[in-house]
Amino acid sequence: MLQSARLERWSLTVAALLFAAACEDARTPAQPGAAQFDEATTSHPATGDRPQGQTECNPRSRGQSGVSCVAFTSVAAPMGLTIDGLEARVAVSASNEGRATVSGLLVEAWILQGSARRWAGSSAPFSCGPGPCTIPAGPSSVPDGQFNVDAGNQFPGSGTLMCGPATMEIDLTHEGTLLQTVTATLTISHSGGCVRPEGAALSPTTLQLNGLEGTATVTVENDNMAPVSDLAVQGWIVQGTARRAAGNSAPFTCAPGSCVQRFNFVANNALPGTGTLLCGAATAEFDLTQGETPRHQTTIAIALSHTGGCVRPESAALSPTTLEIGGSEGTATVTVENDTLAPVSDLLVQGWIVQGTTRRAAGNSAPFTCGPGSCVQQFNFVANNDSPGTGTLVCGSATAEFDLMQGQTPRRKTEIPITLSKRGGCP
Repeated sequence: MLQSARLERWSLTVAALLFAAACEDARTPAQPGAAQFDEATTSHPATGDRPQGQTECNPRSRGQSGVSCVAFTSVAAPMGLTIDGLEARVAVSASNEGRATVSGLLVEAWILQGSARRWAGSSAPFSCGPGPCTIPAGPSSVPDGQFNVDAGNQFPGSGTLMCGPATMEIDLTHEGTLLQTVTATLTISHSGGCVRPEGAALSPTTLQLNGLEGTATVTVENDNMAPVSDLAVQGWIVQGTARRAAGNSAPFTCAPGSCVQRFNFVANNALPGTGTLLCGAATAEFDLTQGETPRHQTTIAIALSHTGGCVRPESAALSPTTLEIGGSEGTATVTVENDTLAPVSDLLVQGWIVQGTTRRAAGNSAPFTCGPGSCVQQFNFVANNDSPGTGTLVCGSATAEFDLMQGQTPRRKTEIPITLSKRGGCP
C-alpha cells in the first residue's frame, strides 16, 4: 500500500508539471518589432523586426543561450538633430524574457540619409538578467536608460549627412551581432544654417580709407539636397558704432556643396551706412541674403589705414602767401587729422621754406595732443636767411613745407606754394 501511495503522488506531480508546461506554451513571449516614430514619443514596438533566421525566444528552454529573449520594450527618439550642434538623447528600455543573464549587449544609434550612414551615439555595454534591463548611459550626467546622440560627418560611417529628412536607426546588438532594429524619422539641420557663408578672406587684410579696393573671397556652403537660388553676399565694415557698406556679390544660385564668390571690397566713409571709419582694427562682415531675407553671416578681422597716414597734416594755409625775406612774419594754419581711435600725443608741426637746394626753418607749433578727428595749429611763419638751415633764400617762387613730428620721429608732411620778396623790391 505504501508503494502504491508513493506512485500515485509521483503521478500527480508529473501531471501537474505537464499541465504547467502546457499553459506556459500557450503564452506568447513579448517580441517587440520594428517601429516607426514620427515624433519623440515612447511606444512599444510590434513583432517582426528581428534579423531573418534568428532563433525565436523560448523562455522555458534550458539549452537556449537566451540572446534571442532580449528585446526592446520602448524607444524614444529625437525629432531633429543639428549637424555640429547640440546633442539630443535617445531613451530606450528592454527586457529579457528568458531564464539566463545575457552579457555583451549594446544599443547603438545610426543616422541614415540616402546612401549616407553615420554613427550617432551608443549606450555603455550592459548585461540583462531575466526581466527588465538596466541600460547604462555611460556619462554620469546622463540617466540610465538614455544616451546622447549627435549628427556629424566626422563620426564613423560613410557618405555626407545634409539638411533635410533622414532616419535614425537604433540597434540592439550582442557582441557585434544585430538582435533588433527600431527606426524613427528625423529632420537634420546645421548649426550655422543649411545655407551659410562657411569662410571668408580679404586680400589685402589692411585697407586704405578712401583708397584702393581689396578682393573679398567668400565660400558659401549649401547643405541642402537641392540648389538654392536668389542668393547674394553683402559686405560691410564694422568698427565700434560705425558700419559702412563695402561691396557685394552678384546674385547667384548655389548647388549642394560649396560655392565661391569674389567681389571688390573697399573702405570708404562715402558709402551707405552710419558712423565714421577710422584707422585701426575693424571687422569685415559678410551677410548672406536670399532675396530680401537675411540668412547667416561670417566675419573676419581686418585693419584700416590711410593713404596719407593715420595722423597727418591734412591741409595748410599761409597768410599772406607772399613773404618778405627778413621782413614781417606771416601766420601759418595747419589742420592735423587723427584718423585713429585714440588721442595721439607729443605732436609738433615744423615749418620750412624750400627753394631749390635751399632749405630754411620758418617756424613751428608748440607740442600738442590730437584726439580722434581734426586739430588746428597756428603759428608764426617767417622767411629769414638767419634761421637754421642751408642755402640762401631769394626773391621768387618757393614752397612752404609743414612736417608733422611725433617726438623726434617724422610722420607726414604737406606743402603749399608761396612767393618770396624783398623790402624795396626784388632786382
